[in-house]
Amino acid sequence: MLCNSKAGFDRLFLCLFILDPETILQPDKKMKIISVKFSEESIRLTIDNEKLVLPVESRFMKLKAGSEIDEDYYSELKTESDNYSAYLAALRYLRNIHSAEEVKRSLIKKGFSKKTAQLVMKKLDERKYINDYDFAFRLAENLKKRSYGSVFAESRLRQRGVDPATAKSAVREIFGADSCEEAMLSLLKKKYKSFDRAKCGRFLFSRGFQPDSVYRTLKQFENYLKEEYNESQRS
Repeated sequence: MLCNSKAGFDRLFLCLFILDPETILQPDKKMKIISVKFSEESIRLTIDNEKLVLPVESRFMKLKAGSEIDEDYYSELKTESDNYSAYLAALRYLRNIHSAEEVKRSLIKKGFSKKTAQLVMKKLDERKYINDYDFAFRLAENLKKRSYGSVFAESRLRQRGVDPATAKSAVREIFGADSCEEAMLSLLKKKYKSFDRAKCGRFLFSRGFQPDSVYRTLKQFENYLKEEYNESQRS
């Protein structure tokens, strides 16, 4: 009998649970390509109930509606579609200026994998679509025009994903040796009609100006208000 020995029992177990023909002899599942639409920039596929988008230079461009593919082939298509979709999303995000790190964070937030995000970032870099130094330079320049100081500018750049060395270099180029005292004094004149050293100081520090420049500007503002007062008394 088959089960009169341990070996026989093992053979029976193998037949019943491991070599079940319904389990191991199932044909690979086939998926049908419903439609293939070409445009100047992309190839749009509908496979069963899922829509994919591929670049026109895709190696899959010869696919035809009505043909069937197996799951492995579909997996390759899905990977390329995810990568291309992430690339298109990055280009849309870059309609406004952003750092490389911001673009990467945006892709991951949209649900793309870290691997896909990294591949897209490499492609963007190769095509010169991202340049963190240019981004840092333009943002620092904008902040200076809006009467923010170098400390604030450098901090903001790092918050936006710019590495410390690039942030420091861009801020140094934009601000240089400029202490921004003229800009600070102008801000104080617009905001305050009386002198409160603590309040005025906190305001200037909040905008990221250097301490030495702040202290000199506070003295200038105090003298300015005194002169204004004396002038009003004479008249």
